[in-house]
Amino acid sequence: MHNFLKRFGVAVRDGRIYAGITQRDLAKRLNVTAHHLGGIENGYEKPSLDLFRLLIEVLDIQTDSIFHPEMCQKNVVLADIVLYVFKCDDVEYAEFITTIGSLVQFKTFQKAVIPDS
Repeated sequence: MHNFLKRFGVAVRDGRIYAGITQRDLAKRLNVTAHHLGGIENGYEKPSLDLFRLLIEVLDIQTDSIFHPEMCQKNVVLADIVLYVFKCDDVEYAEFITTIGSLVQFKTFQKAVIPDS
């Protein structure tokens, strides 16, 4: 539970800062104390279910960052790959597709020849 509260607290703090809202203003808007909000941001206070939902809605928090942090890292890498692909000309794109295809074939071959790799 501690890791979850820490991840949620970081998401709340990041969302609040990104939105340009102070702790005091957000707390007032949500009808909680700034102390309680600070505790949530620091990961040592649990929000009620209603407050959890409100924070996600008001700060537009992507819940994958809380429930599936490993997917967020993969999504960032995937987004970078997509950006690179869009910057490619036709020749670079063809080389990229060929390279990826070769990597997939190699991994498939490797798994067939060397189990558990």
